[in-house]
Amino acid sequence: MGDEAAPPIIIPTNYGRIDEFDDISEDWIQYTERLNHYFIANNIESMEKQRAILLSACGKKTYKLMRNLSAPQKPGEKTYDDIVKLVTDHQHPKPSSIVQRCKFNSRLRQPNESVSQFVAELRQISEHCDYKATLDDMLRDRLVCGIKEDRIQRRLLAEPGLTFKKAMEVATAMEMAAKNAHDLQVQEPKQVHKVTIRNEECYRCGGSHNATDCKWKDAKCYVCDKKGHLAKKCRNKGSKMLKKNRNLSNKHSKGKCILSSVRLKHILLKRIATIWRIPIQCINWEIQKGNRI
Repeated sequence: MGDEAAPPIIIPTNYGRIDEFDDISEDWIQYTERLNHYFIANNIESMEKQRAILLSACGKKTYKLMRNLSAPQKPGEKTYDDIVKLVTDHQHPKPSSIVQRCKFNSRLRQPNESVSQFVAELRQISEHCDYKATLDDMLRDRLVCGIKEDRIQRRLLAEPGLTFKKAMEVATAMEMAAKNAHDLQVQEPKQVHKVTIRNEECYRCGGSHNATDCKWKDAKCYVCDKKGHLAKKCRNKGSKMLKKNRNLSNKHSKGKCILSSVRLKHILLKRIATIWRIPIQCINWEIQKGNRI
């Protein structure tokens, strides 16, 4: 008797953890689904134990809701399935299948939405559409009509005997091929063209450099007598030259007038000397003295 070995001590191990239900971060259906997985992982098959875990883990806010929905009975007097159904009907009343089908048939693929994301949204909407055996056909039709990409849509319409599975394979393959081709184009090095930068012409001297660095910035222009530029770049050069030409023209005209007057006077003196028979030297002498003839 004393030599008998003691039975091994079995320490129960729990897999996972069940938090309080939070209707902001999670809906009730997802919470009950996680709860059922917890029961399976930990071999909890007793309905009474499942009910006890639910009522103790759901949190005081959810427990109060269960108590109100179960009145006049207490939550502990109902079965696990009855409690789950009470909260489900309260949190998620079954929507109208007509409204859900309208949403399903009007759903289009959004910009930047992948084919897989689009189909996942269609499946979620179809949950309450009550399509039953025709669900795959409806998903196929909505995928083809709502894909909103001509290249994929033409390919799907050209497929004989198209099924939903085949449509998904073709659409996702074409989408991935387009993405891979775009990635390859982005990785290719682009040709860089050589750019020659030319300096602007200096307004001080006409050279190819910045005017602030010009060595003639303190030079004095002999055209306008201003400081800061050479005569060849003077902005007043044209007006100064025009004025100079006018002055020269006036002097030339005046000289012509003086010359013409002298010639006229000489001709008159010759005629007077001829008529009066006076030597022309005498007349010239009298005129130079300022005497009247």
